Amino acid sequence: MKNAFISGLVIGIATIIWVFSAQKIGFYPESILQNSEEWIIYTSLLIPFLGLYFGIKNYKTKRKNKISFTEAVFEGFKILAIGSLLSAIFSFLYLSTAAYIHPIDYMEIAVIALGVGLIFIFLNALLLMNPQKKLG
Repeated sequence: MKNAFISGLVIGIATIIWVFSAQKIGFYPESILQNSEEWIIYTSLLIPFLGLYFGIKNYKTKRKNKISFTEAVFEGFKILAIGSLLSAIFSFLYLSTAAYIHPIDYMEIAVIALGVGLIFIFLNALLLMNPQKKLG
């Protein structure tokens, strides 16, 4: 659980920094879509992918480089849950006090990011699992 907490904390803090810096630079969800600057949203996808990859890889290393697909998926769910919870708490507190009038736009991106994070869990589990031995 310690590994999931630390990796989830890294994902949460990196997401908080991304949201805060994007807003300070002047990138809001509607301005990104109006100005055709979707690449900024795509950069945020690196946070859960890399966080999950290194978190599951660290878990695999602690288990003597042996991990099954199911174990990797379960560890990924724990990491993503902690990171998402931290990001959600920050987003709720920060966006409710910010002078931004459309916080629902950030919530749409957060829900999409969570869905993509679930896909990344399965992708990282496939990348990091040990191949199964043939029975025949």
